[in-house]
Amino acid sequence: MIRHDDQNLFITKGTEVSAAYIERQLKAYNMASVPHDGRLELEPLQLVLKDETGTIVGGINANTISYWKKCRIDIFWLAENYRQTGYGSKLLKKVEELALERGCTLVQLDTYSFQAPAFYQKNGYEIFGAIEDSPAGHTHYFLKKTLQK
Repeated sequence: MIRHDDQNLFITKGTEVSAAYIERQLKAYNMASVPHDGRLELEPLQLVLKDETGTIVGGINANTISYWKKCRIDIFWLAENYRQTGYGSKLLKKVEELALERGCTLVQLDTYSFQAPAFYQKNGYEIFGAIEDSPAGHTHYFLKKTLQK
């Protein structure tokens, strides 16, 4: 129990209902703080790279949010035998094109030192933050790219 201003407050485990309520409250606050035309909902943006047999050999799972004019890349995977072939850059470029069509002006993602920070930098992304030794012996990088028509 936590005491605050003569009130007893309790921290309990959340539910799907409480999570949805908290999300609605934050969205209302955001809308009031930064008025803007556009939807505040995440819109999935997913691309898949398949070989001639239809086997998935890569893909990107992202979301756009027109309210913030931002695309967030959450997952980007490419089978090892397709790395350093140009397909990764083509997938990334296609996500950027689709994000631009949705009105986004920024792409944001994160990666680790054992993954692909140099690949993203080669494709025009800049590191704007890093957490050293996370996980141990590695660096967690945060990158962004401004999109232009």
